[in-house]
Amino acid sequence: MTLHNYKELLKTYNTGDIAFIKSILDGENINYRIKGENFNMVGPLVQPVTFYVQEDQIEDAIELLSDLDIQFIGVS
Repeated sequence: MTLHNYKELLKTYNTGDIAFIKSILDGENINYRIKGENFNMVGPLVQPVTFYVQEDQIEDAIELLSDLDIQFIGVS
């Protein structure tokens, strides 16, 4: 996966939040990449799913997600 010109937005373990975040970003035409979506529940060391957003859209993405009650680890 190439992440040139992308910045980390957030990490989450919650599969419901992953689908919800994707639908919000898709609805606003925010360009994003996801790392670990298919492997976040595989053990023994569970890793969070990481969302990356195109650099020129990161502020828009943060604004879109800032008021949501999701179980994310953090917004960069």
